[in-house]
Amino acid sequence: MNKLHRIQLLTLTAGGRILRMEDEASGLSIERRLDPRLPLVVQKERLERLFEAMLQSDLSVVGS
Repeated sequence: MNKLHRIQLLTLTAGGRILRMEDEASGLSIERRLDPRLPLVVQKERLERLFEAMLQSDLSVVGS
């Protein structure tokens, strides 16, 4: 997994939190509202897997 993603944890004024990942090389980003009942690390790993799959899919389309 590519660990060169920019990761931000944003706190909303309403009390919720958002995890955002950005890949500056491709310009792709993804963000997800965090579930306060689940550990942050579990949600981060899940989002990283999804983001990596998105990047691979995007790069394979560009390379075609």
